[in-house]
Amino acid sequence: MKKVTVLLMALAIVLISSSSTLAQETKGDKAIGGSVILAFPFGNLGDVAGTGFGLDGLFEYGWNKNITATGTIGFMKWGGKSVGTYDWNYSHYKLVGGIKYYFNPGKTGWFAGGDIGFHIYKYNWKWDSPFGGQTEQSASASDFSLSPLGGYEMPFGNSGMRWSFTGIMAWAGDTYLGVRVGVLFPMGQGQNTNSEN
Repeated sequence: MKKVTVLLMALAIVLISSSSTLAQETKGDKAIGGSVILAFPFGNLGDVAGTGFGLDGLFEYGWNKNITATGTIGFMKWGGKSVGTYDWNYSHYKLVGGIKYYFNPGKTGWFAGGDIGFHIYKYNWKWDSPFGGQTEQSASASDFSLSPLGGYEMPFGNSGMRWSFTGIMAWAGDTYLGVRVGVLFPMGQGQNTNSEN
């Protein structure tokens, strides 16, 4: 719980300072959207969980022509796995914020960036009791997360919608590699307050 509190305070400081900078630089383009994600666990998570499938809600705020601030809230369900006499089931929620840098101005084409935030894991396990029958227990845990990412975005028609294809490597206590496919809908055109932008 202490780690979650410290992380929330750090995120609040980052958001406040970012908001101040954004107000000085530009009133950015905004977008909202959603995506599906397929994830492959590694390390300790890979020992007790199979392939994960999740849904993410996305929000973006343009910083300038190349940089966008992002926010993501999501849920993922991991495939169950049997290890010896134990059957494991995992899921997690995440709340992260980050930055994307587009190599070409205009919020399309290749980009790279990263997310920071936290994951809340829920898990349960069952095992065969030596006295007969099964015993089941569950628990939850939260952990700081750091996720470098990269991908490609392309326009969809003339409406301003964009398809987004993203690869993610997440460290959140455990490690997983994800592939995310989503769509972003524009919420309004930004106005630059800095003539250099």
